[in-house]
Amino acid sequence: MVPDRATDIQNDGVPPAARDRISRLLTAVVEALDGRRPVDQLRARLDPLGYAAIRTRASVRVTRSPSRIRSVRLCRPAARVVELGAVVDVDRRARALAARFEMADDSARCTALRLL
Repeated sequence: MVPDRATDIQNDGVPPAARDRISRLLTAVVEALDGRRPVDQLRARLDPLGYAAIRTRASVRVTRSPSRIRSVRLCRPAARVVELGAVVDVDRRARALAARFEMADDSARCTALRLL
């Protein structure tokens, strides 16, 4: 489940189009972790280390309950960079997720992703 963009995603000058792209990518990552989406769909949108981490976690994880995005906080440290911190429920446990995105005109590429 994606948080309601109007209330749960806090931003600091991040354009709405960028928020939407990041939200879709974050949802895809959580779905891949659960096995609800093929991890290979994320290859072009994640850096190699982030992709390998998601692929490894998804291959060894036994899903007990669907993961859920609880909250997301965005910041914009540079013109084409957005960083986020999120709280994600994974197997009924709250986990922190940190990510960095480099924005292009019509896409977002995740250059760092850590599920803690």
